[in-house]
Amino acid sequence: MLGREIESLVTVFITLFLSLRINVSPAAAHVTDATVWNNLGQQLFSQKHYPDALHSFEQALMHNPSYQNARRNRQIVLSRLKQTIIFSKLLISLKTILKVKQSMTLNNESLY
Repeated sequence: MLGREIESLVTVFITLFLSLRINVSPAAAHVTDATVWNNLGQQLFSQKHYPDALHSFEQALMHNPSYQNARRNRQIVLSRLKQTIIFSKLLISLKTILKVKQSMTLNNESLY
């Protein structure tokens, strides 16, 4: 798993390096940078690194504010982060309920 992450990052960095080294117009470099950030965000999202993916999509939008794929991807990540937070809170609540129930069982208590 770590090997794929490193390979993906190396690909992104090589793409960034080459886009900076090649003499291209500012508009073309602008699109390339946004595309590279969006691609990195997609890789991070697929590996469930949601905060890092969000950062990458935001970087893509900084390079190209009208980049619709990055905008949509950012919304998807925000939705997934929200779901993750809700699930985490639910899990914490369930664990708390189980601890209270276990404590009541050990003390021969019950609710009526």
